[in-house]
Amino acid sequence: MKCPYCNGEMEIGILEGGRYLLWAKQPHKVSYHPKAGEVLLGEKAVSSIRVDSYICKQCKKIIIDYANLDDVKEG
Repeated sequence: MKCPYCNGEMEIGILEGGRYLLWAKQPHKVSYHPKAGEVLLGEKAVSSIRVDSYICKQCKKIIIDYANLDDVKEG
């Protein structure tokens, strides 16, 4: 996949997090109930969260594909 920022080659992989993986505009304490505009990509009590992603090592960007996640919550 070509990077949309620098046109470099991106590598496919996974982005892995602990109990929560949350996208937010500002850092704050993570909650299972996302605030307005936030996206909780998963919450696992025991295992970790894995999301398909692409990394561009040239411009240091990561693109996440969360279309296939079952437990996405949007605030």
